[in-house]
Amino acid sequence: VPPKQRRIQPYRTLLNVALRHRIVTLLIAVAVFIGSLQLVPYIPKGLFDNGDMGFSMATVELPPGSSLSETEAVILEVNRLFQENAAVESVVATAETVNTADIFINLLPKSERELSRAEFEQQMRDVLRKIPGTRIAFRSQGAGGTAKDLSIVLKSENGELLRQTAEALERQMRQSPGLVEVTSSNSLVKPEILIEPDPARAGDLGVSVQAIARTASLALIGDIESNLAKFNLPDRQIPIRVQLDPKAREDIENLKNLRVASQDGKLVPITAVADIRLGSGPAEIERFNRFRKVSVDANLQGISLGAALDNARALPAINPLPPGVARQPQVK
Repeated sequence: VPPKQRRIQPYRTLLNVALRHRIVTLLIAVAVFIGSLQLVPYIPKGLFDNGDMGFSMATVELPPGSSLSETEAVILEVNRLFQENAAVESVVATAETVNTADIFINLLPKSERELSRAEFEQQMRDVLRKIPGTRIAFRSQGAGGTAKDLSIVLKSENGELLRQTAEALERQMRQSPGLVEVTSSNSLVKPEILIEPDPARAGDLGVSVQAIARTASLALIGDIESNLAKFNLPDRQIPIRVQLDPKAREDIENLKNLRVASQDGKLVPITAVADIRLGSGPAEIERFNRFRKVSVDANLQGISLGAALDNARALPAINPLPPGVARQPQVK
């Protein structure tokens, strides 16, 4: 019977060496542990990765009050710019509302294009930025559940203080490296007609604020449904709504010619008891638990989500937050 061949047992050999040199082994273990701690700052802090799935999505948003024809013209221009890129195979655009649209960009297979999805989006941002008066942003494709990679939500009972804080945060985030396509829900404004009653003049002429508001409301939007006169037909009633012609409502001088009934039945020019001027106001007021809230969103470029959050939280606009303004935790 041939002698048994001696098997190589590296684990047993290493264990014997470690037991014979216990102090050296302990020092090596401590050095490896300390060295591994030094690598912690280099670990990516993002929970989800957008990856390259062969397509990209973008949103197009025009100012409130934009017409459908203006939105269509911008969509066609955006579609043309995407089609001119060599990495794009096809583009599909869908208008969600009168002033918003979603763009789906189907990219060529990875083997047929030189750019990754992230590089493609970075390249197109510089091109799309040349379209004036339009917000165009790429949608986040991670598992966060929001349209942007980073979202900071502020809330307050003081609308003016919330607006100022959100505007300061938006300006500072635009200057922060790694943050692109920074937008705020507070910055969307729409043109409107402001009618500001003068209580002193109205009191002298016997005109109430309610009368001023009702006169303007009837002229611009008509009366409420329950107060409308009805035209009776054999099988139904047709409400009769009386209001200014849409073209007449576009001229502020026509509104200044309105007359308001005083307490003694006389008609008083509305300009005698109120100031009428053009202005702007928020397109939408969002609330959370009865607090006014504003979200400031951004996409990331060359930076992890964790690092972006640390940079945003360190900005002077919210570090510290003004009294009366708080951050609302955003669940992603």
